[in-house]
Amino acid sequence: MEYWYLWLIFAALVIITAVVIVFAGKAVSARNEQTREIMAQLDRLKALKDKYTDLTVEKVENADPEELLEGVCTVLQVKIDK
Repeated sequence: MEYWYLWLIFAALVIITAVVIVFAGKAVSARNEQTREIMAQLDRLKALKDKYTDLTVEKVENADPEELLEGVCTVLQVKIDK
């Protein structure tokens, strides 16, 4: 054990590496959750766009006002973006 301080430095680096890996894993999990939420929201908007692309009187009368407004806005946004 002539170089005991090197072993001490090595042990500290191993501990620091383990902590960094744990924090990186938590960050990846949080990012994946955010991605899932965004994808769910995009799927919902796509469904609304598909539902309200061909707007009829029956759809307007039977639809929930908030859903109708959001669906029509989604359709208009797609047309504006094109």
